[in-house]
Amino acid sequence: MNRTFVAFFLTLSGLVAGHSGTIEGAPRLTIIVDSGPFQSVEEAAQAENQVDWSLEEAPAVRACTESFAAVELRRFLAASLREADVDDIVFEEPGVLPEGDVMVLGPPKEGENPWLGDADTNPRDAFRVRAREDEDRVVIRIEGAGRTGVLYGVYAFLEEIGYRFFGMGEEGIVYPDPVDALPGDLHLEESPDYLIRGFMTGKRGGELDDFFLWMARNRFNLWSAYEEEESIPLLKKWGIRLNGGLHSIQPHYLDPEAEYPYRLPWEEAAETDRRETPYTLEPGARERVEAREREGRPTYFDVHPEWYGWVDGERDPNVRRQGVNYCTSNPDATAELSKNLISSLAEGRLKHADVLEFWMVDAGRWCECGECRAEGTYTDRLLLTVHRVNDALRIARELGRLERGIHVSTLAYLETVAPPSRPLPPDFDYENISVTFFPFRRCYAHGLADEACREINGPIRAALEGWTGEDRLYRGALRIGEYYNLSSYQSQPFVFPRILREDIPDYYEAGVRHFHFMHVLHGNWGPWALNHRLLSRVLWNVDAGIDGLTGDFMELYYPGAHREMTGFYSALEKATENIASWKARIDTAHGLSYDLREWLREEKNGIFPVKHLGYEPDDSLGTSISEMAEYSKTARDFLDKALAAPADPVEVMRLRDVEERFAYGEAVMHLYHRLVRATQAHRQGDEEAARREVAHLSRWAEKLESMEQAAQVSSGDANSPNGLIASGARPQVNSMVELYGGKKP
Repeated sequence: MNRTFVAFFLTLSGLVAGHSGTIEGAPRLTIIVDSGPFQSVEEAAQAENQVDWSLEEAPAVRACTESFAAVELRRFLAASLREADVDDIVFEEPGVLPEGDVMVLGPPKEGENPWLGDADTNPRDAFRVRAREDEDRVVIRIEGAGRTGVLYGVYAFLEEIGYRFFGMGEEGIVYPDPVDALPGDLHLEESPDYLIRGFMTGKRGGELDDFFLWMARNRFNLWSAYEEEESIPLLKKWGIRLNGGLHSIQPHYLDPEAEYPYRLPWEEAAETDRRETPYTLEPGARERVEAREREGRPTYFDVHPEWYGWVDGERDPNVRRQGVNYCTSNPDATAELSKNLISSLAEGRLKHADVLEFWMVDAGRWCECGECRAEGTYTDRLLLTVHRVNDALRIARELGRLERGIHVSTLAYLETVAPPSRPLPPDFDYENISVTFFPFRRCYAHGLADEACREINGPIRAALEGWTGEDRLYRGALRIGEYYNLSSYQSQPFVFPRILREDIPDYYEAGVRHFHFMHVLHGNWGPWALNHRLLSRVLWNVDAGIDGLTGDFMELYYPGAHREMTGFYSALEKATENIASWKARIDTAHGLSYDLREWLREEKNGIFPVKHLGYEPDDSLGTSISEMAEYSKTARDFLDKALAAPADPVEVMRLRDVEERFAYGEAVMHLYHRLVRATQAHRQGDEEAARREVAHLSRWAEKLESMEQAAQVSSGDANSPNGLIASGARPQVNSMVELYGGKKP
């Protein structure tokens, strides 16, 4: 396991004992970095639009990222070294070390081991930081096996001297007290435990550059290739890989309604510049095409209905959500899909993607033709399809139609969550293909391996073990795609230190080396800042102490109110840990698919049908409805005390950010609490109690309806126009209001 293997012997208070290195006539500090083909370090640092990012370690590519790291380093050192400003810190090209204190950024010296770690380690992210006193000065080397290693090494050094990059923008940065000198005794060497660390997200609006810079400062390296052209170079500069594809693969690249791109055998060559179709047409194709009633060119489905899924005795062209997957056993269909994908990867909407997420139709059905069924289970068929597509990509690279390597990842999700039942092809490309396991509809009141959660997490854990066990048939890389902000959660102020403490090392022990989650909040985090901080550190080092990291966050981010905020976060974690049971649909081990809102709609008495949810503590395996409300009140009390405590303006801004997101989550939690109480009273025939509860319910609903920005901070799937719609309970609220009066939302 890859760790900081040499202890860091310096604390921030001990920095004063280091050497200032000031020599008359010399700069306070020289930062040495190779600016490559650019005229200066400053120019190289901003040259992202001039660089060919497909050449991963080309001189211009390295120079842009490493020069940016140097500019960041100068900026923050100027703010932390007493009696120094930016002009006292100069840049130089590699060569003879100048006088005064020196920091050298770049690859290791020739002949030195560029990184330490086992064979799973991603070398480009690894870094080494060494500081030593050299006569009358300090020399610090920040070395990276790749350009991202240099960038991460710079931020690791800054954190060692007291900086923290907890949030976005200036408000999110913790600055250390100024010191007199650089550290003179320091040795760090690190490489990541999880090689991919990032976020899976859909399209969203707004300016995200601050978010992307925060990602780089916290060593996250995966995002989705949906950004406008101007954002892509920044993402590449900061070492962030891009993925694309997802569930839209078939609608985009085998769209049944798209115009057929080839000349048909009965068409005159002189009348079109299209090349003749390379595919065999089924008997009757001409009659079928000519018999269609619409004008214009025929579509894919007009010409090749056999390419699309056979279900219920007919070909179904619906390849969109909850539709039907194409006929994956048809070689011509896969060939055309692959051809269109290659064009997109070379010069189309996926031209910036590093990872192709080859996913099938979301919650879709599968072709029932005899050839498809003969290829095995849905998982067997999926992996065969990915194998064939990957082969097409390999051939395209060999022929020069695709210049860069593309990693292909598919998914273990819903109908493909079970591992394969048959051996994979002997030439299956494990090096370039991976599988992402999605623990869909899981419980967050328990870690995934917790034996107490047999009702919900038990089957999910068993499926994961099928992919990771000793007798597994799939032997490739495994990714985890978590749902910390499932679309049903709608950006609730959900915090999960305990889940990170339990799950991330557990996944790692099972052999997982890649991780992302849906759907990250890209603004107005509030309590989510803690989640992001902890996740960034435990993905890098699975043995990072969550409790110590949490204490560090509280003391540094809320210095005037850290005790109150520690209490707030603790109460909030308990209030929201059972979020899946009351805010989303869950699947149970005994075959029940449960949604609290369905229970609320039922016109009959009855207790909650799942053990995870009850009204009182003794009724529930997770936080009960009544406990959720009480913990929410406790969290409110702690937060109000923090807001009333004296604090500097920056801390006040951070607290207000927490207040804004928590107020939304608090209202949703109390809305559900009152809705359950009103429903219980109604079913028991207690009209007075029901009317009293509906009065409370209406006030929370009105408050939520006024929150128009609360659930508009993530990708489209996790966003709603206002807080009440985001709650998912507006129809149930309206039903109660119609029965017992009050203002109807």
